This record gives sequence, structure tokens and C-alpha cells, in this order.
Amino acid sequence: MSRIMFTVSYVVPDGKRAEYLGLVQKLIPFYASTGVDYSVLEDNAAHNHFREVFRYVSEEAFEASDDPETTRDVADVIDAVYGIVTNVQYTTHKAVG
Repeated sequence: MSRIMFTVSYVVPDGKRAEYLGLVQKLIPFYASTGVDYSVLEDNAAHNHFREVFRYVSEEAFEASDDPETTRDVADVIDAVYGIVTNVQYTTHKAVG
């Protein structure tokens, strides 16, 4: 059972920052309640560049996170975030050792 780190990087357009930050504030407690280690980080060197970091205890937990039932309570918030952001890039990392 390897740990998985999944990241989503993107840019928030000018004028949408406040809306974006308000939406993210709704996601933080949701993911905390699911046992997922979830963080949102802002790139200090690039204007309005953000990265969501999800850490899962196992590959099974990562795979289960893709189930729509898992995120049903915040699906509208997630959709709103991805409706705002641009230049979305996904990466998945598997722990070694």
C-alpha cells in the first residue's frame, strides 16, 4: 500500500481571486473530514498561481476519491473552482519505500 500525492496546479484569473478563495475555504473542512491531507498553496513567485495538494494513505484511498459519491456534498463547489481556473495541470506521485 503506497501513499499517493495528487496535485492540481492552475491559474486564477485577475478579478476572480476573492471568489476562488471563498470556494477553497469550503473545501478545506470537507477534505479534513474525509481523512485526506488537503492543502492549497500559492506560488510566491507567480501571480495567482495555486496548487491543490491531496495526500492519500494508499492507492485504494486515491482510487476511491474519484467516486462521485465521495464528493457529492461539495460537487458544486469543485465545479465552481474548475469553472474559474485556467491552465490546469494534474500530477500524481507514488511514495517509494
